[in-house]
Amino acid sequence: MEYKYLEELGVRKKECDMKKLLENDRRMDNWLEAEQETGVFPPDCWNLNITMAMWMYSHLRRYLEESCVDLTYYKFQYKDKEYTQREAIDFMTDGFGYYIVNCWSFGENEKEAHNRMKEACEMWSIVFPVMWW
Repeated sequence: MEYKYLEELGVRKKECDMKKLLENDRRMDNWLEAEQETGVFPPDCWNLNITMAMWMYSHLRRYLEESCVDLTYYKFQYKDKEYTQREAIDFMTDGFGYYIVNCWSFGENEKEAHNRMKEACEMWSIVFPVMWW
């Protein structure tokens, strides 16, 4: 599997895929069995924050490439500012991307990373009803 959008952020391919990262772990058979039963690979839940950020970032980037609708048609209000759907998507990808790159900094960027992730999630809560085509 390729991770085009995440790799563009500088994330190494192995870091994008928990199965690859943990391929030699003795617990792998149990995790794969659990995934077959539930559809969820348990290690993906260890850091659901980064798993979600990576999924949202990649899927929003792909949405922009595939969407065949007018992304300026819908308008949204967020923090006293108006955004088109396209601007909202850019806002979210910026936030999720910043989080992905900076969430492990445990220093000066950590607070900003968490704030940007929170704002990206807030924007998602506003625009998700129109995220289809």
